[in-house]
Amino acid sequence: MRIIFGSDFIGLGFVGLTLAFGAFAGGCNSSDCTEGRQISCACPGAKITGVQVCQADGSYGVCDCSAPGEGGATSSTTSTTTMTSAAGGDGGAGGSGAGGQMCAGGAELCGGDCVDTMTDAQNCGQCNVVCPKAAKCSKGACACPTNQAVCGDKCVAVLTDAKNCGGCGHDCLGAACASGLCPLGVIATAQEEVYGLAVDATGLYWTSAGATNKVMRVSDLATPGTPEVVASNQYAPREIAISYANPNNMTALLWANYGVADANAALKLMTTTNMPSDFAVALKVGLWAVATEGDYVFWLNRDAGELWRGSVKEPATMPLKLASSLAAPWDLATDGAYVYWTDYNGGDVRRVLHGGGMQQIIAKDLSAPTGIAVSDNFVYFASDTNGEVSRVPAAGGKVESLVMGLSHPTAVAVDGGHVYFTNYGVNDTDGTVMKAPVAGGKAIVLAAAQNKPLQLALDTTHVFFSTFGGKTVARVAK
Repeated sequence: MRIIFGSDFIGLGFVGLTLAFGAFAGGCNSSDCTEGRQISCACPGAKITGVQVCQADGSYGVCDCSAPGEGGATSSTTSTTTMTSAAGGDGGAGGSGAGGQMCAGGAELCGGDCVDTMTDAQNCGQCNVVCPKAAKCSKGACACPTNQAVCGDKCVAVLTDAKNCGGCGHDCLGAACASGLCPLGVIATAQEEVYGLAVDATGLYWTSAGATNKVMRVSDLATPGTPEVVASNQYAPREIAISYANPNNMTALLWANYGVADANAALKLMTTTNMPSDFAVALKVGLWAVATEGDYVFWLNRDAGELWRGSVKEPATMPLKLASSLAAPWDLATDGAYVYWTDYNGGDVRRVLHGGGMQQIIAKDLSAPTGIAVSDNFVYFASDTNGEVSRVPAAGGKVESLVMGLSHPTAVAVDGGHVYFTNYGVNDTDGTVMKAPVAGGKAIVLAAAQNKPLQLALDTTHVFFSTFGGKTVARVAK
């Protein structure tokens, strides 16, 4: 049996709250409770049929369901129900005190009726939550028929609805939705070891290592044609980024050459009018992640355990080492003041000011963190070995798991209220590209049955991703 106390009503913390059906009236120990006055009250499983009688001490007695009433014995035209909290002394635990208002069997009082909010489609989960017409209320949640989901005030066939493909709000941008998936657009095939992707209004860029060792691009995203070579004869290129802060205000590409045989590790810079040049040369192989912010470019050396910063606006300026002696820094992201990174072997997420200083650990004791992104004062990251995508306040705090049960989540990106990520998988056909609301909620599969999806890049309408096993670069509607 559940006792409905005044504290159950949202936004009201009163003790001795009185709810009047049609109007509010005074409560226990108030002027309207004159000795002998009767008011109606709710009985288990019924409408308002019981009677409460005002006692000599100015409080209403328990609800007497053996004496049905019609709104009380006084001349008042408004029937009232007095509810008191256990803390008030009159409506104690179990409803045994004066003024206890009860509904039987776990039911709740909604609009004068005792209803089961676990099954009532007009009061599903709580009072006045109405399920869509085709839905039922099951376990306190609106449930649509098989293969449908509640989207707004409707049940939607998410396996075929092109505006809600696979989940609410996933728009296929004019294409058909089949089996809950929007169609993929394959941009390039036979691309070896695509470790880096970057996109802007003028095109999509990626690195291709292995036997290729090139930087590639397509310049027309509306109708991608044959990819063209931007730079060849590179040394195991890894991540790539775009900057507009170079001296000539041209589009500049910056990518990390991991290096080969303890040599040729360098951060490369190339503009639309210049050949690639060494922006910074490393003493040890291992350059990997790259990110730009304003005038700066940041990069990680995984093997050396270092984080560096350089000026794209003034490339001749000596680079600044921001962190060293890291276990295995994996990926990085920046905002207007800080650069953030994951440390795979160290099991933590850290940050440091763009200008350097003390490092701050904002999340620790993690299971091999990999990809990272930052947006709106939260840092989003993937954890490889426990299969989770999580977030933590940018200044540190409680880690929230957003999506669990994944198989080796890797890259992470954030845009427009969603976090996007690749799920590398364990074989050639179980990799996925997914998205989920940034504050948590149902994840949607954007691309299924992929051969080891690895990297991500976003524009306003699409998610671009690479498959390490499939050797492809593709895109799908966000």
